Amino acid sequence: PSFVDSAVSCTEVALPPPSPIMYSENHFGDYLVLCDTSGAKGRKDNLRNSLFFYEDIKRFKFRGIALISHIGKTLFRLKFNSAIDANNFVNFDLTSLGFRAFIPNSFLYSYGVIRGIPLSYSDQYIKENIISSVPLISVDRFHARDPNGKDGKLPTLSVKLGFNSNEIPVEIVLDHTIVEVFVYYPPLRQCLNCGRLGHTW
Repeated sequence: PSFVDSAVSCTEVALPPPSPIMYSENHFGDYLVLCDTSGAKGRKDNLRNSLFFYEDIKRFKFRGIALISHIGKTLFRLKFNSAIDANNFVNFDLTSLGFRAFIPNSFLYSYGVIRGIPLSYSDQYIKENIISSVPLISVDRFHARDPNGKDGKLPTLSVKLGFNSNEIPVEIVLDHTIVEVFVYYPPLRQCLNCGRLGHTW
């Protein structure tokens, strides 16, 4: 075949679906999974509470389910005893029931803010010298607009920390100093359709 034919054939190959998010063995915190039941068309009883939901899935004999919570009209949250049990549930094909199990990024990672950090402390220095009860995955100093009206941004004394857990530590230790960790609240995003704030991601 010619080069052109080969190029065309390559573009016609379907890409595989993205891999679902999974828990790693070193995850710190609860093993939570969400299950969306909105695809169960024509059925209303499974939306009443967790008992009806479990009635549908118990025949599959999933291991390690510790707790099931009904957190939305068609959304359930399951807590598992281990990463393996949670991942097995996500990998199981529930399409016959119209269910979709998934792990949001927010269940894997959490973010906190430390304040009053000298500007001479680089992100790399903080990452290498911080002591935390929860594994640290990222360090990012906040920047603010230049008050002089320039296009550039100026570093602030606040630093955003990412943790390999769905919970942040109460404090960390940096250079023999205890520093309180505050919850990071991301800025609200405005919906491009209705203009409201806070319901888009």
